[in-house]
Amino acid sequence: MKTLVLATLLAAVAAPSAHAASFTFIETFGLGFHAGQAQAVTATGSFDGDLAGTLITNLRNISVFANGIAFTGNGALVAAGMDDARGTWVPGIATASLDGRANNFFFADRPVGDPNDLPTNYDYNNSASTVANVATRVGASGPLGQFGYSTALTPGSGVTITRVDAPDGAVPEPATWALMLLGFGVVGYAMRRRPTPRRSSAI
Repeated sequence: MKTLVLATLLAAVAAPSAHAASFTFIETFGLGFHAGQAQAVTATGSFDGDLAGTLITNLRNISVFANGIAFTGNGALVAAGMDDARGTWVPGIATASLDGRANNFFFADRPVGDPNDLPTNYDYNNSASTVANVATRVGASGPLGQFGYSTALTPGSGVTITRVDAPDGAVPEPATWALMLLGFGVVGYAMRRRPTPRRSSAI
């Protein structure tokens, strides 16, 4: 029993803490076109996610702007990540990172069913997969034909992600719940093991 308790404690302490947090991002592309004119394109936005170290998972509440033009459906954009085995964007596996090393996110106004049929509004950035370019585009929500592609084919280039909420707003993560449950279990076990005092009967 002591070995089990010790192993559970070590596993709970070793598990990375994941805290709900809010983030903003900015991504600048060196080449873009609008009405046939070359221009720089800047994507900005915000999202919430679960932060553990520098890794952000469970991306949600996403908003994106391309040169200040809002994507359709901002606040509820679809988040997906590149699945290299399938060669397409898959919901539920998107990640981002404060150090830029684990970016694998695709923000769009609808899910991607066909890699050749991209949504009207999308922004993606990759450093965690073999996809070797980054892009942003805005169509129906703004001037038609405005889009931008990175001139540098370096995965994950050009995006800066910043945490904007206060760290003390964290929610309990699985390791915290594990420690609490373990504590209750140890107390219960100790109470069961405590010898029951016997009453001596008078003769």
